[in-house]
Amino acid sequence: MDLGFATIGNATLVCYDCRPVLVTDPWIVGPAYFGSWGLSHEVPDEILDDIKRSQYVWISHGHPDHLSPRSLDLLQDKQILLADHVGGRIRDGLKDRGFDVIVLNDREWYPISDRIRILSIADYNQDSILLVDMGGRLIVNLNDANNFGWGPFVKRIIRKYKISFHLQLVSAEADMINIWSEDGTFVGPNPPNPLAEVYGPVAAHHTREW
Repeated sequence: MDLGFATIGNATLVCYDCRPVLVTDPWIVGPAYFGSWGLSHEVPDEILDDIKRSQYVWISHGHPDHLSPRSLDLLQDKQILLADHVGGRIRDGLKDRGFDVIVLNDREWYPISDRIRILSIADYNQDSILLVDMGGRLIVNLNDANNFGWGPFVKRIIRKYKISFHLQLVSAEADMINIWSEDGTFVGPNPPNPLAEVYGPVAAHHTREW
């Protein structure tokens, strides 16, 4: 792919500039939330290979479907990009595991390739969002963050672009919905989630190139 992006699974975005440059929130193997939640589809081999070849990994927050330890074990040689969260717990934990970690100043553009630059915004909920400028087109990656004050700033940036893509959680699925007994028997969702039948888990693979 020359210049473009692909999305896969829960919140994973792969950005390309002649090569894979950036992957966000890579949950590509293993379960999350003590086995309560798993990947609904196998990650395609070509996307998995691109994720492994990406130079940068951006992690939005510390929930295990976004910060997946087993997935990061496959990405040990990457530069980890983080928002400037209070306390730096994720930063310190990843550095202790031997990762090369860069904390991005809030609301500042950083070039990561010839045609891609990124801007990260942290919030007081210890979550963060990422804006990606790809050759003059904008990706607004909100994952599952809520608007804690950054909305007007982001809207002003969006208005500067003729073409923008909005990526955000749309599934009714949530963490810790599948309950298991101590002997391994599946109990069921708690509470029952009727919207899950409508939306289902977010697992589709989409690609956009220009």
